[in-house]
Amino acid sequence: MFLLYIDEDALHRGAVAAFRSAGFDCLTVNEAGMSGRTDEDQLVFAAARGRVIFTKNTADFQQLNGNGCGLDVTTLESPC
Repeated sequence: MFLLYIDEDALHRGAVAAFRSAGFDCLTVNEAGMSGRTDEDQLVFAAARGRVIFTKNTADFQQLNGNGCGLDVTTLESPC
């Protein structure tokens, strides 16, 4: 099971609760005291803890990947 780190733009109480109900270990940006920090700071924080970042902000993380970070950025599109 993934250790999730929920980015600010993806914070939705229903989603976090659903992940937790499904057995995922979730840590939100707010719970970590990382609110308002840069995407790069979020990436360093998550990577240091072995967590996968769950975000709606894939464009900025793809840009970080272009800087040689070695990220695997996947975008999930809503069917609606």
